[in-house]
Amino acid sequence: LVKKNNVELVKGVDRASTTTVSALRTAVTVAQAMTNQKLVLEQITALNTTTANIIESTGQLLKSQTATIHEQAAASTIPLETLQRAFQNIYDTMDTIDTFKLKALDSMKTTVNALSNEVEKSKGYIARAEGAAQGGGDVFKLEAI
Repeated sequence: LVKKNNVELVKGVDRASTTTVSALRTAVTVAQAMTNQKLVLEQITALNTTTANIIESTGQLLKSQTATIHEQAAASTIPLETLQRAFQNIYDTMDTIDTFKLKALDSMKTTVNALSNEVEKSKGYIARAEGAAQGGGDVFKLEAI
């Protein structure tokens, strides 16, 4: 009976060891798989959190920069007084040009009048010279006679 019990005990130990080893292998494999799954889940959670934070900060940055951009676009980049002075300088220059033109016209009118007088005076000299050239042959004939 003791021998028989010992044989049964050996069988039980064999069964226990093969079953336990298989169960242990399965447990280790499952534990490793679960650990890997947990690591992957933690990495996905970290990735999602990081992505959400980036999206949120990008949205806030977009909001603040858009407001700044629109404020700057609405405001004149060049002070209004500067533009007004620039236009006033243009108007002053145009007035100076008009004044110069009037003075130049007066000067030209005086010159044209003086030249017209000289042209009229020269017409008499030209007529006399033409008359002398036409009647010059008679003068020589008179002297020759």
